[in-house]
Amino acid sequence: LDTVSKCRPVRDDEIVLSSTHPLEKLSVSYAMAQSSKLFVFEERLELTMSSVKKIPEELATYGKISLTHNQVSKMIGKLFLARTQVNLHSDILDEPDFLWECDEWEPFYRRIMVYLDIENRVELLNKRLDVIRELLDVLDTQLENKKAARLEWIVIILILIEIISDFFWNVIPYFWPVNEDHL
Repeated sequence: LDTVSKCRPVRDDEIVLSSTHPLEKLSVSYAMAQSSKLFVFEERLELTMSSVKKIPEELATYGKISLTHNQVSKMIGKLFLARTQVNLHSDILDEPDFLWECDEWEPFYRRIMVYLDIENRVELLNKRLDVIRELLDVLDTQLENKKAARLEWIVIILILIEIISDFFWNVIPYFWPVNEDHL
């Protein structure tokens, strides 16, 4: 096991095992599985980014977006779901439990993780999720402001109707009294 700490686990993009020890293979397997999981999340994010990419262009071109508040809320929900899957529910950043008991394999595992660039990829993934979240927050705020302006106009119209109604019921009879004999 002394050779584990001295060996270079990756040479010319090939993983080189120093032995046939099952725990060495398990260390490599965990690192590769975490990289594969991360790849799936990266691909999903690419799809999300391609669907969201047109929104700033639409906003810049037309000054508004065609999405409803409900659609933006769903997108925010999907984004939170993706973020929690990456950071909370998956074990991408977790060290395998067996390394707690067999810590002599940890350096080998760590070198594979560094080679596969797991931490940097997760950080980049989270930064991209942050950018999308900022965009969706702006859209959500814009839609909330639009809804608030619509409600303000409704209130103004209702007040105007109330004023006109009061005018007809209270002011007009003052100038043209209604003769109760005709009723």
